[in-house]
Amino acid sequence: MVDSPSSYIKTIDFYVGGLYNFAKIAESYTPYIGAGYAKVKGDWHNSYYRGTPGDDPRYGTEGKTKVDGRYISVKTGMNFNEHYNLELEHAKHKLHADSFRSFNINGADAEFSKTSLNFIYSF
Repeated sequence: MVDSPSSYIKTIDFYVGGLYNFAKIAESYTPYIGAGYAKVKGDWHNSYYRGTPGDDPRYGTEGKTKVDGRYISVKTGMNFNEHYNLELEHAKHKLHADSFRSFNINGADAEFSKTSLNFIYSF
C-alpha cells in the first residue's frame, strides 16, 4: 500500500441560477431561496506522474491533469440591506479527471456534496 500525497483542484465555474425573494420581514430583512447549475473546468494539481507507485518518490507529487464536471446547488438566505447577504448553500458535485495516480489508468471520477455558509458583500 502506498500513501497518497495531498493534491488540490483549481477550477473556474460558470454558474447560472436564480433567486426568489420573499416579502420583507422588516424594513431591511428579505429572505430568499435559490437554485443553480454550474459547469466546472480546471486543473487537478499534484495529481499525475507517469510511473508506478512506490518506485519513484515523485509519484503523486507533481504534474496536473484536466478536470471538468458540473454541480447543482440549492440555497436559502437573508438579505440584510442593500449590501449584505448571509446564505446557506448545498451543492452536489460530479467531476471527471483525464488521468490520475493509479498505475497510469486514464480517467477518474469524483462525486461529492458540499454545504457552505456564505457571507456576501455587494457593492
